[in-house]
Amino acid sequence: MKKRTGIIIILSAVLILILGIFITALYIKNTKEPKVTFPENYTVITSDNISYNSDFIELLGYSEESFGKYLRQNNIVYFAANENNGRQFLFSVYETDLSKQLGDISEKTDSELEVIGNAIFEKSDSRIIRTDSGAFFEITTAVTEEDLKYCTVQYVTIRNGKYYTLNYHGSEPQLSDSEYNEIRSVLGTLTIPREKGFAASVKTGGATQIFYGVFIGVLTLVGVVLIVLLSVSLIRDFRRNRNGRSKENFKIKRRKKF
Repeated sequence: MKKRTGIIIILSAVLILILGIFITALYIKNTKEPKVTFPENYTVITSDNISYNSDFIELLGYSEESFGKYLRQNNIVYFAANENNGRQFLFSVYETDLSKQLGDISEKTDSELEVIGNAIFEKSDSRIIRTDSGAFFEITTAVTEEDLKYCTVQYVTIRNGKYYTLNYHGSEPQLSDSEYNEIRSVLGTLTIPREKGFAASVKTGGATQIFYGVFIGVLTLVGVVLIVLLSVSLIRDFRRNRNGRSKENFKIKRRKKF
């Protein structure tokens, strides 16, 4: 009996381990990072490769430490610049109470997006564009001050309760056709996976999600059966041990009759 109980305990532990691995793998699968591809003549810097681009960072006027701080403070995931730093791309991810409230704007109508855009960009004109990655606000700004001339193009979307922004900075106030085509080409490479919790992955449907649901259901059923068997086995062992001790006590108390 003790051997059977030990086997059940081992099987239960294995089941819990498998379930934990499965849930972890599913979580990792559903928390993929956004990706974007930049032209080949751009140097791309992230928080992970700062030390490999120290020379270029010095040309930008930063040290490795200060540039890392700059990335963190501005929530920049990707920083990309061409050879002479005349063109820059910055891709940022951050969240606010408003972004958490909106969740995902891709399924909003254009009229709904106009209201949202007016609330977010009070003093800037924005237009709505749609790509394979969802709906974006496009904001173009030209600065023509005497000692400061440049242009920026910003693409903003909200998904997973977060802001995802792609910012372009050019060294001239007038945006050229080649610049704009390059910007839209980079935007076209942007992929922003929808983050899914464990329960959401099972509920969203599809063959993969159905498999997950069935698999979890089977594991749960097996787990319940093992727990029941373990409980029954322990109860039987307890009763047998108690009955055995009672019989031994009875034998000790009996006396022979003369």
